[in-house]
Amino acid sequence: MLGTQNVLDAALSQGVGKVISVSTDKAVSPTNVMGATKLLAERLTISANSYRGHKKTTFSCVRFGNVLNSRGSVVPIFLKQIKAGGPVTITHPNMKRFVMDIPSAAKLVLKAAAIAQGREIFILKMPVMRIIDLAEVMIEIYSPRFGYNPADIRIDTIGLRCGEKIDEVLMTPDETTSACESDEMFMILSKKLPYGEEISVSVPEGFREVSVGTYSSDDGRVLTKEEIRGILKDNPDLCLN
Repeated sequence: MLGTQNVLDAALSQGVGKVISVSTDKAVSPTNVMGATKLLAERLTISANSYRGHKKTTFSCVRFGNVLNSRGSVVPIFLKQIKAGGPVTITHPNMKRFVMDIPSAAKLVLKAAAIAQGREIFILKMPVMRIIDLAEVMIEIYSPRFGYNPADIRIDTIGLRCGEKIDEVLMTPDETTSACESDEMFMILSKKLPYGEEISVSVPEGFREVSVGTYSSDDGRVLTKEEIRGILKDNPDLCLN
């Protein structure tokens, strides 16, 4: 976590106005090392507000779901497998994930930076995608482009990897008790300092009390295959890597 702490310290020393740390759904109830390090990065970022003294730098976080076609995304992996004639591999047929495109991810960071006062964790409201639906739609669309019949590309289930979840959670029940929401995002507010003192936190205009007890891909709005086709067609560069 030295990298995160170095950024926080450098921001304080140079008088940076706002710092927005980019986190992930893996930070919520982490089951692997990557998730645990993301959780620690969130904690370091939020706690930096407690020792900034009279300096004006504020520290906040954003939590992303899965950003389509970003580094590590399953989209280019599926495309490579389809180009090779298959098989396309999934880890579990019931797996669902929150998804967002790259412009939406950038928009969340900019919106968070605009309204952040320090101590907040921002979470964009996102649709949910069944990974097997994505695989089937990609096979349908892209296999003919590589000279294959979609029926000839099989899907293999290879089993969950160590620490992998069938569903992802972006906000826990405990976090909803100190959260509010707008039409496009949730905002978790840290109302206590590390030593227990209550602090005053103002809620931005357009936000209201949360209407959910948690935020999980298990109970999110699932995209239909037709909607997935639309996403792929509306983003022509999505699968060109």
